[in-house]
Formats: sequence, structure tokens, C-alpha cells
Amino acid sequence: MNTWTTTTRAEELGFIEDFALAGDRETALATLIPGTEPYFYYHTLHCQNVGQLGDAKATLDAWISKLGPSEKVRELRIRQMLLAYPENAQSTLDFLRSEFGLNLNHSAPQCDAAANLSTKLDPAVIDWSKRFKEAVTTGNRLEQIEEVALGEALGLIEYQPDIRAWLQRVLRPDLPGVVDTIVKELKLPDSQGFGWATIHRNLTLEQLDQLKKQLPKLIESESFVNVYLARLRPSDDESLTESKTRREYFDRLQAFTESLPESQNSLKASVLYHRLKLDLAESIIDRERFIKYLSLPRQAGYVNTEWVRQQSMRPAINFRQDYSASTTLLPIGDDSELIGNYLEQFFQSDKEYDTFAKYLDRDYLKRIFATTKILYGLGDAKTYYPQLSPEQQKEV
Repeated sequence: MNTWTTTTRAEELGFIEDFALAGDRETALATLIPGTEPYFYYHTLHCQNVGQLGDAKATLDAWISKLGPSEKVRELRIRQMLLAYPENAQSTLDFLRSEFGLNLNHSAPQCDAAANLSTKLDPAVIDWSKRFKEAVTTGNRLEQIEEVALGEALGLIEYQPDIRAWLQRVLRPDLPGVVDTIVKELKLPDSQGFGWATIHRNLTLEQLDQLKKQLPKLIESESFVNVYLARLRPSDDESLTESKTRREYFDRLQAFTESLPESQNSLKASVLYHRLKLDLAESIIDRERFIKYLSLPRQAGYVNTEWVRQQSMRPAINFRQDYSASTTLLPIGDDSELIGNYLEQFFQSDKEYDTFAKYLDRDYLKRIFATTKILYGLGDAKTYYPQLSPEQQKEV
């Protein structure tokens, strides 16, 4: 058993202090138990300190013979050889070479070698512009460039793969040249179209308008329309519960959707329907907006069948289309109540219903027209009752 490890930390530190401060260290050494590692260690150390190297060697040999090699043995053995250097330098040097695996066979340095070394760096090596251009135009190209340097790298790329690699990595819409680079890529014959790169979805409304101006056909892209709609929504510090915010939002929506092709008729209808509901709730009756809504082709029981036949080539409204993700607007569903409420508002003052006959069934119009006049006491009820069926008359 290693007797050194059986000594407690407190005992070890206590003895070290006694040994270091003792006027007579041999008295302190007498307290150690013979044959233990502390005994051999401090007796060897003391002999080395007082220059009794022969006694120190004898104690070391006895120590190794009794307890075998250890780190403490190695420590004092190295110390012993260093102390013996003045008497036997070669022996000490041989020991150190062997102990530390030293190889001292290399040739001595030339005294004038430093005179041939350069005292300054080659400017070409530290030329930022040159090194940056090499990084962009050779090897893995943009893979070597960090995001903060992508703006500077844009002026150095020329080929299609590099343009796409740049667009794939860039995320910030404020980098100069973003819009022009997107336009350049979208014009390529093999472009995947708007939406494939993250930067497309990060563009500002102003940048989307720039794109739309340069590439008018983008309004036919579903991805572009959805990103544009998202940018029209009120900011986070605005609330759609406020009338002014809702109205301004619908103004933006209607202005944009009116520019869209007829393939987006369902979206146009969704915006107009919810705007008409808002107007009605605030007692705003806009005939022109109502007519614009009616002019969108649809399949419904109240429409003029001849109008439906004439509009068969145009995309009809999908009343179940959900645009809430991009506009917050829920599906239209059944809009017959809204149609009837608006007609009732108009028929309180209109003298006839032919204005709406182009889009709506005449029997449907006649019933609402007559019912409105009767309910609001407008004109002679005897004139309007005959226009209703017996069942309809009972409902009035």
C-alpha cells in the first residue's frame, strides 16, 4: 500500500510547515515513520538540501527497493541528477535525454539567417479586395463568404449558379441590388418563379411594388399575391377592431385586388364582400361597390341565369375559399343575406329594380322590391301586394 496516500491532507501540510520552518530539520524528520514514502521523500530531500548527495542517493535506492517507482521518486531523482551536474555533467545530460526523450541532433542556426528574412508582409497577401475577389470567384465561391459580406460579393458574381446561390443565402431586404438580382433570376428560362427563395418573402411592400412594375406578370403568381397581401396587413401596433384601421386596410386590399387578373376573382369577391359588410354596419351604402361585387361571376339561386350563361368563360367565385391566413378574412359562405340587405336599402328610394336585373333574377328582385315598399310604407301597398305570391304575402 502506498503509505503516502494514507497521510491526511492536514497531516501532510502540518509536517511541511514544521519541516520548512524547523531550526533543526533532523528533529522534524524523526517524527516520520520509517519505511513510509513520506519518510524516504523528506530524508532524501533533506540530504539534497544540505549537499549530502551520496546519502541522498542511498536513501533513493532504498526507497525504490522497498516501495518501487513513483512520481515522487521521479521528482527527487531528477533533482538529484541536476544537483550532480557539476561533478558529472555528461551523466546528468545522458539521464535528461533519456528521461525526457530529447533529440539534440539538429544543427545550430546560422548566425546571419535572420538577415535574410523579410521585415514586412507582401501587400498582395493582405490586399482585402484581391483576397475577397479570389474567395468569391474561385473554389467554393460564395460558400466561403459570411453573410455580412454578401452585399459586397454581389458585384463580383456573374453566372446563373452564383446568382441563385446568392439569393438562397441572403436574408436581408435592405442590401443594395436585392430587387434587381431577383428580377434577373426570375427572367431566367429555368427560374422556379417567385417564392422559392426566403428573401422573396422578406421583401418590403415598396420592393414588391418595384418587382411588380418590372415584371407585371407577377400578379398571376399565387406566391407573389400571398406575400403582397401579408404586407398590406396593419402593423403590430394597430388593431383591426378600430374602424379607421379596418377601413384603411380594406382600401389597401381593394386597390391591390382590383389590379389582379380574373383568376383571382374569389379573392376580389372576398375583399368586396367583407368591405360591404363593414360599410353596412357603419350605415355606409355604396352602390358602385355593390354593383362591382355583383359583377363577379357566380353560381347562386338569386342570379340571372342569362348572365351566368354569358359569363361561363370567366372564373366563378368560390364562396368557400379561405383567405384568412393572408388577409384575416373568413370564407364568404352564403352571401344571400348581404345581397338582400343592400337591395332593401336601395329599394327604399329606387323607383324600379332594373338597375340590378342584369345580374339578378327578376322574380327575386321583384319580391324584394315589393316587400321593401310594403314594409316601409312606401307608395300604395295595393300596387305591390299583387307582385307577391300568396306564400310571400303571408311572410310580409
